[in-house]
Amino acid sequence: MRLSLPPEVLPEVMRPLAKAIEGRADYARRLADILKSLAPSISRQEAVRLAVALRELSNDDSYVWALTDQFVRAVVPEWHFVIVKDEKRNSVYDNALRALVTPETYVLEIGTGSGILAMMAARAGARHVYTIEVEPVLAEAARSNISKNGFSDQITVINKDVLKVRVGEDLPQRCGLLVHEIVSNDLLGQRVLSLVGYARRELLLANALMLPQFIEARGMLVGDKAAWKVDDEDACAGFDVRAINILASRTPGRNAKKLPNLPLSDPVTVLSIDLARDQLTKEDDTVGYEKTRFVLEAFRDGEARSVLQWIRFVFPGGAAYENVPGQASCWGTRMHPFDISRHVIPGEQIECELETGDKHLLISLPTKVDT
Repeated sequence: MRLSLPPEVLPEVMRPLAKAIEGRADYARRLADILKSLAPSISRQEAVRLAVALRELSNDDSYVWALTDQFVRAVVPEWHFVIVKDEKRNSVYDNALRALVTPETYVLEIGTGSGILAMMAARAGARHVYTIEVEPVLAEAARSNISKNGFSDQITVINKDVLKVRVGEDLPQRCGLLVHEIVSNDLLGQRVLSLVGYARRELLLANALMLPQFIEARGMLVGDKAAWKVDDEDACAGFDVRAINILASRTPGRNAKKLPNLPLSDPVTVLSIDLARDQLTKEDDTVGYEKTRFVLEAFRDGEARSVLQWIRFVFPGGAAYENVPGQASCWGTRMHPFDISRHVIPGEQIECELETGDKHLLISLPTKVDT
């Protein structure tokens, strides 16, 4: 087993230390320890590049993998490994690409990840696929996957920030189809609006197809007990500990994948965006905060505590993907908790406030009535 690394993989501050332990059987482990200790003085990209090199060098040493995990996870979240195994999601994208790609289609992808969507587009017969990935280690892994599957001549991986990609420099011409999956559990967290808006202005033909074309947020009123705070009826060994509520998190709950115990309304679409036609961004690639309102109508008595929210994609031709609560999906649903619960009766309409920005979607009860 090789017991050294080339100097270019090592951050400069670590090179003398690495030289001193070259050839030792525990070389990879010692470097992993040093990386952990010196992390504050090393850039994120240097750290993750070394972490991946140590994993390759260590022959699957669990100690090395454990110590390097925080650096790899910082740029490669675990959902990458879940999303590629979602058969329903894969099928919807694959069928849409097979239906829309022609031998003359130049395809653009934002967010290469494993390379799976780019390879679907190539397999569907695209003339060429240009796929953009900002993280170097992901771009390199995608290139390896693409090569192993025999698509290297048909797919170009561009390791850049989307906003720095230029026609004539990175792309030979504007593309006629955009495929992407830069959508988070709350729909907007991965800056889908500003990135697709930039692509429309700078990288795509005027009539380019979008896969997906519509992205939507769906929601329904639920009466689950609030997990994010302590209520007066909670059993806390007989003590009143509600003073800690000032320290609680009211951000939307993550991965609420189970169907709630008490749905109180039918689901409605709270936000729908046409990525092909709607105005997505301002000229400076920022999206201002916007507030709108929508109504949920209760169909049973209960204590309304949250809005359960999930996402839906609609493709040209009408095919759709939706992570309906209670069904297996690579995406999670989100709980948007209310500050205070509200008792509802059948037929009562609850007005909710939706706030959206370039990187967030939040649902709450209005704090005041507009006059």
